Amino acid sequence: MSDVVPCPYYASTDDCPHLLLLVDKTFRAAVGGSLMDAFNDHWFEICQTSGDDSDEREPFDDLLDQVHGLADDFNEYEVDGGPGSFCDYAVYFSKSETSATAAIERFSANH
Repeated sequence: MSDVVPCPYYASTDDCPHLLLLVDKTFRAAVGGSLMDAFNDHWFEICQTSGDDSDEREPFDDLLDQVHGLADDFNEYEVDGGPGSFCDYAVYFSKSETSATAAIERFSANH
């Protein structure tokens, strides 16, 4: 994927230790990073308790705002999958393993 934002610390587009969270905003799911499991678990809980008729946009954006506050770097990009098909992504990075561990602990403590 040439549209992928590289790591600001390694300049790599592969899964690197600085990747805190990669989120597919179009389908509202974390798809990579060290915070992925905790994020998806909490998002699943929100979806289960909010019911079928609720608007997912605001709670999802609130959850992303929490991650944004824990990350050391952030970017967004779009992947074009052809005519009428694209996905928006948000990518969050930690500057070190210590920073990533602290972010995961703070996120988990809040949920």
